[in-house]
Amino acid sequence: MLIGIDVTHKPKNSIAGIVATYNDSLMQYNSQYLIQGKGQELIDDLYPALCKIFAAYEMKNGCLPEHIIIYRDGVGEQMRELVLDREIPSLSKIITDLYH
Repeated sequence: MLIGIDVTHKPKNSIAGIVATYNDSLMQYNSQYLIQGKGQELIDDLYPALCKIFAAYEMKNGCLPEHIIIYRDGVGEQMRELVLDREIPSLSKIITDLYH
């Protein structure tokens, strides 16, 4: 499964978009979005969107993905550690919840 994550900033708020492939040829996608505070680049809780993405994958394939690759756009090197500290726990939690 390939997952792409980016945040766009609008005048009133920011919107996080999450897109993931859910078939072997990587040509079918599930997308989710989260509305955030104005100017907020870091995503506080990816877990609800990831639950929907993994559920769509499992419904389509009858199993969970064996491999997951995540592309996170929109953050500079100076924010790398913050992304790892704040966003990776959501992914770790869903992997723990679904795969154990």
